[in-house]
Amino acid sequence: MKEVFSVYDLPNVPAVYAMFGGRETKYVSYVGLADNLKRRIIQHLVTRDSSIATRTSAVGLNPDYVTEVKWWEHPKFTDRNFLIASELMAFDVLQLALRSRGTTQEAAKQLY
Repeated sequence: MKEVFSVYDLPNVPAVYAMFGGRETKYVSYVGLADNLKRRIIQHLVTRDSSIATRTSAVGLNPDYVTEVKWWEHPKFTDRNFLIASELMAFDVLQLALRSRGTTQEAAKQLY
């Protein structure tokens, strides 16, 4: 696993990501997908203009409490259906407090 210390060092790749809170005891705060990981995490944590950071969704995420971001890349993530299906799997595997709120395409449901 590659470790980076700045959001600006994140790769510009499609990915499924998880944001964690907590220091000694980590918990998954949010799971989402990105066509461009670096741009999406900057949107959440730096410019704070995503729907979860601006509180324009029913629930929100305080970027100040995010202590870690982990992500998963795969060559097939350039196919949005594979990316969405992988996000659905992450929802099942991780115990999380907040999910992304996009509409799931039928093709992604079939892959899932």
